[in-house]
Amino acid sequence: MPDLQTTLDRLRRLAPEARSFEFAITPLDVTGVPVWSVTQWQEDGEMINGIGYGPSDTRALVGTWAELLEQTAAHRAGAALQRRVASLHGLRAEGLDAVDPRRLRLPAGTAWDEHRELTWVKVRRHVDGVAWADQPEAWIPVEAAVTHTYDLRLAEGERPLYQPVSNGNGAGDTYERALGHGLLELVQRDGNSAGYRALDRGIRVDLDRVEDPISRNLLTTLDKLGIEVIVKLADTNLGMTNLYVVGHERDPAACPHPVMLSGCGEAAHPDREAALQKALLEFCASRVRKFFSHGPLDRMEHLFPDGYLAAFRANPATVEESRSFEGVRDLVNLTAEETMALLEPTIFRVEATVRFSELPTVEPARVDTPEKLLDEVLARYAAEGLDVFHLDCLPDGPTGLAACKAIVPEMEVETVTYHRIGARNLDRLVGRGSDLAGYGRPPAGARPVPLPDGRDAWLATPKLDERMEPLYALYREPEVHAIALAEEPS
Repeated sequence: MPDLQTTLDRLRRLAPEARSFEFAITPLDVTGVPVWSVTQWQEDGEMINGIGYGPSDTRALVGTWAELLEQTAAHRAGAALQRRVASLHGLRAEGLDAVDPRRLRLPAGTAWDEHRELTWVKVRRHVDGVAWADQPEAWIPVEAAVTHTYDLRLAEGERPLYQPVSNGNGAGDTYERALGHGLLELVQRDGNSAGYRALDRGIRVDLDRVEDPISRNLLTTLDKLGIEVIVKLADTNLGMTNLYVVGHERDPAACPHPVMLSGCGEAAHPDREAALQKALLEFCASRVRKFFSHGPLDRMEHLFPDGYLAAFRANPATVEESRSFEGVRDLVNLTAEETMALLEPTIFRVEATVRFSELPTVEPARVDTPEKLLDEVLARYAAEGLDVFHLDCLPDGPTGLAACKAIVPEMEVETVTYHRIGARNLDRLVGRGSDLAGYGRPPAGARPVPLPDGRDAWLATPKLDERMEPLYALYREPEVHAIALAEEPS
């Protein structure tokens, strides 16, 4: 396995130097956790930004460039995908392996018909013991394989099934590391999709026995800085510890910028210590990222390399969704007191406590290499009868680098924002006695959920929207600097 510096050198060599900017944004906060940004403009003009973090600058830089590789590789792979317009019925009539789109958790209210014409692409179905490139092909709607709306390239007049998301993207020095990263992100998002932010259950984790030295030192540092750290339990889906970390200055007015109070770190991992370390580091990085991405430029211009802002002004980012732009703009303009008033009833709320020492874990030696970790994660999916698909986003890339997108159709995401829901979140909400979802005929105002097994189910979208609307800025964000540049005088 190459060392970190070798991997970093390989990642940097992929970038067109004239269109790339790398610099540290660590000084925007007081925690000292290294956070770096890399921004790159693609040949087609699209801007892609990667922000990474870690316990050291080198680890943070590898994470930054790997995130950039996730996005650039997904963008290029999306453009290169061979597309086919067909119906599910038609593909299966040809004897082809085609994923029922209802397994992808279509938005509530979607009228489904197996004769509906869609744009399909090929991915690989994971089969144990078969080389990655030799695993059998399967057809899946393009929405599941790409990352952004501009990568869909649908047939004329075709309406997308749903908004594509980056969930499941991964990159690294091996395909095993990239796929493992993507699959763990799917676990993370599945576990918190009906249990945090607007649907926060208020379950705090009592850190009664933390062994990881990086976590212990960071918790001590944050406490000395006057930052109240709140570790919360999202779920224990697939038998993994799934955490998210939020927090705030005990004197909120001392926060460098109020938007940083909304920072959140997430992680899921078979080893609970690894999950906690990642979530804590990401919490610190999230504070920096939110300020950097959406805050006023005059507070950070001293960090920018020469030519950076000029490149942004000449090549403005694509605004995919006005709703997220407006929501984050409003959040950025709140005072610290107003931000706390918004967040205290939800993400900072505590109603129950669980002990960290009682959360699921494994011996670290079981998952101490990318290969062993991937084997463990794949086994967890298989134990729940969940099919794993993957798309190689860097099939002709250089030795020592890989990027892919992991796709597990039933794993939940975007239930609150886009009303996408399947049986996993239906069961969660029904099991909690929620009035937001259920099985049977939809009550007044609710929308039917198209399940692949044909059962009647529903989602109360107006009630869900009412709970989500004040917090929409925590779910979807515009591109980096979009708000600050839009407010510049023309």
